[in-house]
Amino acid sequence: FPVFVNGYMIDLLLPFTMYLVLSLPEHSILSSRIVRGAVVFAVGAVAETLQYFGVPIFGSTFDLLDYVMFGIGIGLAIGFEEIVLSRMP
Repeated sequence: FPVFVNGYMIDLLLPFTMYLVLSLPEHSILSSRIVRGAVVFAVGAVAETLQYFGVPIFGSTFDLLDYVMFGIGIGLAIGFEEIVLSRMP
């Protein structure tokens, strides 16, 4: 469990949070879920790819599974937005 929390939990929570933060402005260029998801994934993918080349941004260890975790985090955020936030006044 500590390996998952230290290695992958942040890779789920960071995209989840970034996606929801980008959802805050009502009139934004990022109003589309697809655009917000793509932007968040791109930021994570660039950081992870730079780690592969030895540039320590948001961490220092490259792991191919992190890309999957980014996608899952974004998917969870989209689901949370659809199920929970869409029902709030």
